[in-house]
Amino acid sequence: MSFKNRREDNTLIYYLYDRLDADTAPALEEELESLPGDIKTLIFDLEDLTYISSSGLRAFLTAQKIMNGREGSMSLRNIADNIALVLKATGFNMVMQIE
Repeated sequence: MSFKNRREDNTLIYYLYDRLDADTAPALEEELESLPGDIKTLIFDLEDLTYISSSGLRAFLTAQKIMNGREGSMSLRNIADNIALVLKATGFNMVMQIE
């Protein structure tokens, strides 16, 4: 997986590519742990994400906890059908904000 981000005021948008799994999720989690303190909105654009494992789902939970601690928000957008199926099967579609 690779990712890039773009900042818009107090919003940070992450664009995720390829796979988010046990090999790649730790790099994303490490990045999330060092988010600038003034970020209040976190968005993950999943248009180019092709696979997600339980480790990737855990990275989203980590991000959600960080944003809850800041009284901020987090959302997922542009979700491919195969990723949407995983989110639905695991119940993440019920606890994550999906655009």
